[in-house]
Amino acid sequence: MTDLRVVKTLENIKNGFVVCIEKKTFSSITIQEITTAAKINRSTFYKYYEDKYQLREALVNETMKELVQSIEQHYVAEKKQIILSADILKQQLTFMWSRKDWYMLLWNRNMELYVYEDMQQIFEKSLQKSFKLLPQETVESISIVQKHELFCKIFAACVMANIKWWYKAIPLVPVDAMVTIIMKSVTEGMYSAFSLNAHMVLKGKTVSEVK
Repeated sequence: MTDLRVVKTLENIKNGFVVCIEKKTFSSITIQEITTAAKINRSTFYKYYEDKYQLREALVNETMKELVQSIEQHYVAEKKQIILSADILKQQLTFMWSRKDWYMLLWNRNMELYVYEDMQQIFEKSLQKSFKLLPQETVESISIVQKHELFCKIFAACVMANIKWWYKAIPLVPVDAMVTIIMKSVTEGMYSAFSLNAHMVLKGKTVSEVK
C-alpha cells in the first residue's frame, strides 16, 4: 500500500526542483535551495536521494519510462493497423499535451541534458519496433516503409518538432489540427502541410473539415 506521506514528500521535492530549475542552471543549484523551495529539511531530502544528480536522473527516467509505455501502447499495441493512423497519433498527442508544462521544463537548457533528443529517439525506436510486429503482408503493401528505419527517423522528428512548436507558439490550436499538419507533413510533404488547408486548420477547422 502506498504511503501518502511519502508520495506527498516526493511531490514536494519535485516541485522544489522545478522552482529552482526555472531560475538557475542545474549545476548552480544547491540542495539547500531545493529543500527550501520544497519546504522540507535536508535530512528528509537525503532520505530519498543521495544528491541532486540522483534526483534529476530519477525524474527524467520516470518521464522516459512513462513516454515509452504511452508510445508502445498507442503504436506497438496496434500492430494490426497501418502505422500512419490519425486516430493513434491523436491519442499520443493528447497524452503528450497533458504533460506540456513538465516536458517544456525538461527541455529547458537549465536542465543541462538532452531530454528532447532522447524523447525523439524513444519515439523512433518504438516506431521501429511496431514495424517489426506488423504482419509481413501489411508491411509489403505500404510503399512508404521500404526504408522504414529512415521513415521512423523522419516521422519521430516531425512529431517532436511539431509538438515543441505547438507547446511554445500555438498552444490554443486543438489536437485535431496538429494531427492534420503532422499527417500531411509525412504523407504529402511540408508544402502541402503548410498550404492553405493547414492555415484553415489553425483557424479552427477540424480534421474532417479539411479535404
